[in-house]
Amino acid sequence: MKTKGLFDKYIKPFGWLNSLYMIAEKGVFKEEGLNGIDSVKNTNLYKVLTYLSWTTAKNDYEVSVQEKIHNPNKIN
Repeated sequence: MKTKGLFDKYIKPFGWLNSLYMIAEKGVFKEEGLNGIDSVKNTNLYKVLTYLSWTTAKNDYEVSVQEKIHNPNKIN
């Protein structure tokens, strides 16, 4: 099932806030005594952006590997 249209309608308008919630939900930068969102907001911006860059690259790699597995003759 394709959900891009739903994503574009309901989630995408929140922009960077989606990234903040995703990181908070995962508890990547969780600090004792703070909730997930405040923990992320309290983290050095460079660390947050580095984490986001890494997860994006990792996801792109995994998608590419899956495409190659399912269509090995496709030329990129």
